[in-house]
Amino acid sequence: DLYRGDAWRVLEEAAQVDWSFHPLERQGEAAGDINELLPRADMVVTDYSSIVYEAAILRIPVLFYVPDIKEYRLSPGLNADPAAAAPSIAFQDADALIDALKRYDPRRKESYLAQLDRFSMQSGLTVPDPGGLSRQGGNGGSAASALVDFALSALQASSEVTE
Repeated sequence: DLYRGDAWRVLEEAAQVDWSFHPLERQGEAAGDINELLPRADMVVTDYSSIVYEAAILRIPVLFYVPDIKEYRLSPGLNADPAAAAPSIAFQDADALIDALKRYDPRRKESYLAQLDRFSMQSGLTVPDPGGLSRQGGNGGSAASALVDFALSALQASSEVTE
């Protein structure tokens, strides 16, 4: 719905807006592949996609656009409810979402990430101190590499606890 709307034109005057549809979507060709776009992103807007967890690991702020949250709460259900877990970054109205994007201040990035972490923890993902996992870290700019680094560091931490 957002992609077909005109509201994004306002944002495109001030920022680069890239789209990456879910592989099962039939919306047409997206601007880029998420594996290429995510490491460059300053902000991710999503609905219920698992991309939220990749963004959390990479320490990229997320805003949720969930106009159909009431239906999702019923069927198919939610692992974690973004509107309940992180209400300050979840929007049911496109105009409110776009207003939040216009007001985004990178100096407040940590407050956005705190809300994202709160959502992630309700889903069962605890994001450790990212250290070298951030986009500025040693992962070569690849989202896949950062996720592998994350998994390996989590396994290492787990084995240290059991020893």
